[in-house]
Amino acid sequence: MREAGEFKLLADNINTWLRGGKRLIRILDGKVRAILSDRYRIIDNYDLVFLALDEFQKKETIEIYRIDLTETMLYIKAIDRTLTDTIKEQDIVYGGLVIRNSEVGAQP
Repeated sequence: MREAGEFKLLADNINTWLRGGKRLIRILDGKVRAILSDRYRIIDNYDLVFLALDEFQKKETIEIYRIDLTETMLYIKAIDRTLTDTIKEQDIVYGGLVIRNSEVGAQP
């Protein structure tokens, strides 16, 4: 609609979508990333990473395996090499966890 010059129609649509309640609008670098309901629980990726790192330090056996950040999701993968088992000989499995967060309410 914006490219076609239909600004009034675009504004009417947006106003209709946003009518009827509070909304959380997440913006980064001047661009709207998400429009969420007021029930969305805000947990910023930055805060989550440092909270996780603090907890991992308390248990000295946990190591960060990988951290991935996309436009919509944060993934923290950690392993604990003290939690092991073998599926078959020479095939060791380590315990671990994955923490994921979306600042924009995306589903994986």
